Amino acid sequence: MVEQEPRRWDVTIASGASDPIILDNLPGVQTVMLAPVVTGTGKVQTTLSPVSDVLGGTADWIDWLAGTVSEATMDELRGVTAVRAVWASGQVRMVVRVGQ
Repeated sequence: MVEQEPRRWDVTIASGASDPIILDNLPGVQTVMLAPVVTGTGKVQTTLSPVSDVLGGTADWIDWLAGTVSEATMDELRGVTAVRAVWASGQVRMVVRVGQ
C-alpha cells in the first residue's frame, strides 16, 4: 500500500485576501483552520469555480459557515477547488491540511 504524504499550507495575512490555495483533485481529507495572531478577525472563503477562473481572478467565492471569527475555528473542506483567507482586522493565520 502506498501512503499519501500529507500536505500543509500556513498563511498569515494582515490585509486583503490571501492568494488562493488550489485543492482541486488532491486526495485525502482537507481541513482548514483560521485563527487570530494575537488579535485579529477574518473568514475563510472557498470556491467551486474551475481552476482557470481561480487563476484568472474571476472565481465566485463563498464564505464558510462560521462567518467572520475572532478565535481559532476549524472546518472540513469537501469538494472545493480552492480556499483563501480574508482579513477583517489585526492579523489572521490560515492553516490548510490535506492528507490522511
